[in-house]
Amino acid sequence: MATPQTGLTAEQVALGHFGKINVKTHNFPPHKVRLKTKGDSDVYVIRNTFDPGGSSGWHTHVAIQILPKGAARRIDAPDPGNCPF
Repeated sequence: MATPQTGLTAEQVALGHFGKINVKTHNFPPHKVRLKTKGDSDVYVIRNTFDPGGSSGWHTHVAIQILPKGAARRIDAPDPGNCPF
């Protein structure tokens, strides 16, 4: 059982429904990607907004990022001015 979340707003941005996924790329050696599911899948895109001191609570789930070589992993944003750290 997860600990409760506090000061967190989760907004669903998008939801996609897919059948079996079987993707394999080999066009950019040595970079290779293979993604295969055994059944139907739901893919969620979520935007989490934390209040100062907010927490998602302890929990687990699988999260991955697949990016081309050299691509930025994140996009920095300016300090909103309301967070003490």
